[in-house]
Amino acid sequence: MARSRLKLTHAQAEFMTRHQRSRSAKTLQNYQSCFNVFNDTIREGDMWLDNVTTNHVDVFLDKYEHAPSANIQLGRLNVFFEWCVKRQHLKRNPCAPVDRRPETTQGARVKHRIPQTEWGRVLDAAESYHPLDRVVIACGMYLGSRGSELRKIRLSDIERGDDGVIERVRVTRGKQHWETVIPVCPELGEELDKWFAWYEGKHPSLGGNAYLLPPRRQYRQVKDGRGRFGHNDRDVDVNPYREMSSAAHDRIIKRALKDTGYYQRGEGSHTLRRSVAAALYEEDIERGYSEALDTVRTFLGHKQTSTTEGYIGTSYSERKLEERLVRKHMFRANRVKADPNVVPIRKEGIG
Repeated sequence: MARSRLKLTHAQAEFMTRHQRSRSAKTLQNYQSCFNVFNDTIREGDMWLDNVTTNHVDVFLDKYEHAPSANIQLGRLNVFFEWCVKRQHLKRNPCAPVDRRPETTQGARVKHRIPQTEWGRVLDAAESYHPLDRVVIACGMYLGSRGSELRKIRLSDIERGDDGVIERVRVTRGKQHWETVIPVCPELGEELDKWFAWYEGKHPSLGGNAYLLPPRRQYRQVKDGRGRFGHNDRDVDVNPYREMSSAAHDRIIKRALKDTGYYQRGEGSHTLRRSVAAALYEEDIERGYSEALDTVRTFLGHKQTSTTEGYIGTSYSERKLEERLVRKHMFRANRVKADPNVVPIRKEGIG
């Protein structure tokens, strides 16, 4: 079967059309952006698809200063040209001979983990704006869940004991879409009781479908003769039956981190998640590395312990290995030989 000759832009349009159902809107948007930059870079008009060469790809990748960005774009082009080859629009993939740019972690941004001793200061900084801000930080610290998971918790998901003490919270894991129950420690229980005192004071007849972390209501205010909406006043009410937006949730956390000196670009709800992971791990490490790691993994809802190790931010196993081997013999028999004061025990056979 002879190859059908296509213009580059026509092939890109066909690729986007055929993948509308199998790929998300955000993914398709990223591919279209990649195609637009690629077409602008080669500057050869509406060229034929089979005229695209490896040199065109190299020129396109040179536009990206950082290796990770270049490699991401190379991956998208590679998927597109491989698809063209399978559809017999191309004989060979021009991306195939192109090597990925070498990536380095030198100078990489260090992600913050707030020490447990500093949590009180972060909570107080958040409370200075609104009681809602404090409970948002408290839930992030003591539940260790993702922001998208915390925002979906309703009052019916909170379980109390016979004496009225909050004991558990049901959370739906966002990535795995499965429901789990997280135990509530007394520290979080006290924070939730304080929040409910304010929350129920504003709304005495809250239903079970009300959100635990509702958004603040906006109010009209006039400044310099111009009206605008605001929602940062401490006395502003909340909307119990509306889910808080991701932007509002991140804004609360980032503001508290900035006020306490823990903010840098990219920090947010996962800063609290990493902080509780590291604090819980350090608290339980005396029980053993594997047991402490498994506890944190279960608490965070991870499937792989390697993911949990990244959150903890420790190379504990590497340090233990170094302590085990540096200037020490690997095997017991060699250690015995090296110590003249130790007499090896010889096991006699039975028979």
